Amino acid sequence: MNPNQFGFREGLSTMNALDSVITNVIEGFENKNITCLTLVDLSRAFDSISHKILIDKIGIGDTAIWLLSSYPYNRSQYVKLEHNVSIVRNILTGVPQGSLLGFLLFVIYINDLPCFTDLKSVLYADMTKFICSGNNPFTLQTMNDSNLMKASEWSHIITYR
Repeated sequence: MNPNQFGFREGLSTMNALDSVITNVIEGFENKNITCLTLVDLSRAFDSISHKILIDKIGIGDTAIWLLSSYPYNRSQYVKLEHNVSIVRNILTGVPQGSLLGFLLFVIYINDLPCFTDLKSVLYADMTKFICSGNNPFTLQTMNDSNLMKASEWSHIITYR
């Protein structure tokens, strides 16, 4: 598990993630730098997770893969409003939300995001923070923009692999 991921790891909590962010901001302040913090909400990504890529990332034995793959696969949904019912559609992407296993699968899926960026990352479940410090605001903006581009490229790589 990536050490920058604080969600769903034994002994770690939101306080540890917050402490990591605050420590980086204070270090920037003490070095007389400007600190840029970019907050990214990945909650919508729950619905776009590729089942095949998720199973590839888990990388465990055949029996466990079969068991886990039955969780996100072969699900369907419909909408019911009073007496009106939509047609049943198969769900082709995403992990079920509202369960611990859904969050765990999501964390596994995004675990390599910090490896694609140059900035300090702090992840807690579906909330990601990118942190950079420096003394030139224009350089910081360039670094931040470049990092967001790399994160965007990562999302396209894992979506269309």
